[in-house]
Amino acid sequence: MASEDGLQALYRILLIVCALIVYGSLYPFQFQFHATALSAGPLFILLHSWPSHIDRFLLRDILVNIAIYMPLGMFGLLAFAGEGAAHGARAVAATVLLALALSASMEMLQVFDDSRECALSDVATNVAGACLGAALGAMYRRSLGRALSRLEGGRLFHVSSAMLLLYCWAAYQVFPLFPALGRAQLKAHVRFLLAADSFQAIDFLCSLAAWMAAACLLEGLLGAAPVRKILPLFLALLPLRLAIAGRTIGAAELAGALAAWGAWSFWLAHRRRRAQILAALFFVLLAVRGLATSPLAASPQPFSWIPFAAALAANWISVVAILLLKTYWYGAAIWLCREAGARFILAIAVVAAWLAAIEFLQRWLPAHVPEITDPLMAILLGAVLWLAERHHQALLSREEAGDS
Repeated sequence: MASEDGLQALYRILLIVCALIVYGSLYPFQFQFHATALSAGPLFILLHSWPSHIDRFLLRDILVNIAIYMPLGMFGLLAFAGEGAAHGARAVAATVLLALALSASMEMLQVFDDSRECALSDVATNVAGACLGAALGAMYRRSLGRALSRLEGGRLFHVSSAMLLLYCWAAYQVFPLFPALGRAQLKAHVRFLLAADSFQAIDFLCSLAAWMAAACLLEGLLGAAPVRKILPLFLALLPLRLAIAGRTIGAAELAGALAAWGAWSFWLAHRRRRAQILAALFFVLLAVRGLATSPLAASPQPFSWIPFAAALAANWISVVAILLLKTYWYGAAIWLCREAGARFILAIAVVAAWLAAIEFLQRWLPAHVPEITDPLMAILLGAVLWLAERHHQALLSREEAGDS
């Protein structure tokens, strides 16, 4: 029964990934099925839509397409493979066919969307991303996961809610991994780090809370003792941002991370009490960041009910970094509430309701864009974390049964 629960959890995570891909591929849904006169069928158009030249914009799209379909490849492989090692080849084939069918369908539907373009190169790079994700999933499943499970930090590589949040936090630190070429950019990043006016108290508190939550996540996976050894490895990601294009780090963020590292060794509160304190701090900081630095408006601005509308219309590098940060913050808030003793469904509801209240109040703050995206993100994140935790518990139950 535990194995069946874990497998169902993986299938449901895969379904959520596919749903998000469909939404992002078809937004803003400006279809003209009846008005559009096609010179040929959608499949013919797709097969003859290979780009005539390669430029930096195409290379950017290739990287984005690969990154988008990697989760589909990984969770598809883990779900289709099930428990038996003999089904590995079938799982790879099923994952690749799913990626091909989904990507080709989205591209052919974009033929009828005036705001999108059909491109065979997108299908190729999407399938390549799924293949890469499947390869990582197969490597983890066959050798890496089993080998590391015997090591002290092996549970860092078990699919669980804490593991997903830690990987998201690490990805935020180093995204987009494009090096900042030239001394001028590096010097500008260093000047910003050393500038006295870059230190803001709210940034310090946010960094402190985020890194303390990362330590709690590590403790949830490994126990308290290994945290002192592994947390510095995560902190080592911070200086890398000085050499990444489009990213930098301020003195307040660095000081908050170092303070969290130092405070962890002396904070001897009970684990549940510590989670309660951090969860409360997260809620306060979410409200402060969501409602500050803006004068009140005389009349409310409209509320956007279209999920991710602002994100899909903005620059992808800044948007992905923001989404990774929000994913970590909202997911960590849910995880901390759960660690503090709340049920998953209650933790999800409380975080989503808190974010919805902040978005509602932003109607009177012109500097903000009130929309449904953040509460919806909390609900989707909560579902993924709950399913990942079910899979993790099923894996632990199977390991305990094997040991006995």
